[in-house]
Amino acid sequence: MIQYNKVFFIHRLLVYVAAFFALNTMAIAQMAAAPDWPVNDNKAVLSLSATLTENSATITTGLAWRIFKKNTESPATGKDRLSLVESAQGGKARFKLPPGDYILHVAYGRTGIVKPLTLAANENVEERIVLNAGGLKLAASLTNGTLDTNQLHFSVYADSSERPIMSDAKANTILRLNSGTYHVVCQYGAANATVRSTIRIEAGKLTEINVQLHAARVNLKLVNPADRTEIADINWAILNDSGDIVHETTGTNTSVVLSEGNYVALARYKNQTYQRDFSLHSGKNQNLAIAASAENIMDEEALD
Repeated sequence: MIQYNKVFFIHRLLVYVAAFFALNTMAIAQMAAAPDWPVNDNKAVLSLSATLTENSATITTGLAWRIFKKNTESPATGKDRLSLVESAQGGKARFKLPPGDYILHVAYGRTGIVKPLTLAANENVEERIVLNAGGLKLAASLTNGTLDTNQLHFSVYADSSERPIMSDAKANTILRLNSGTYHVVCQYGAANATVRSTIRIEAGKLTEINVQLHAARVNLKLVNPADRTEIADINWAILNDSGDIVHETTGTNTSVVLSEGNYVALARYKNQTYQRDFSLHSGKNQNLAIAASAENIMDEEALD
């Protein structure tokens, strides 16, 4: 009988313990499922999403949401200033805000939309923003050669704009842009190897361009005609076949990427200027030495 009571007692104890843990688990689950926002606080709930076009899928990553509130800076001046009150990154976003007037800004790469919003108390608002944006993928290749990607730079200009909306853009990356016309400048090196293109970005589409470059690198040095040793402290200038200076530098030697064509290299040392004509063909790099000899001296009057 004692053994039976002991078993019965242990059984009932296990039942009580199990019930205790079950109740606590339910309480924790209810607390976790409860909303963080208090009920009846008169705030509006703003749910935001964005698409590239009217009929495209919702964007799930890469968006930057910002909510601004207009604040009167001074009753005397009546000027308003914007204060950032909420922000989020990623895809969809959800904010809880007091009633009032706001400015919504959403950015997706280099594209963006600004929209005024008025929120009422306890209002649930869903905003689906159509960005009317597309993508641009840039690439370049060198005729008869291999590109040095460290020397490759892209700049993108909006139509009729003198300032780039993006400079030093990298090749083979996708740029997000509003639909419209753009001008792309591809610069290879720091001199005159430049190609310009005009493109049209369509909403929801990826536009790819491959710029064909015709350029080569030239390495120049001024040498002593007797032993061919390099001479230091040279003022260098390279002129194209129109006589325009396309590159200037100072040093023992100079190395520059140029568009294919005909050039004149000028090396100024002490009171003399030495010259050498040369031609470049795409993909064919050259190492050229100018001898500091009498036959290479340029007539100073020809420089004027």
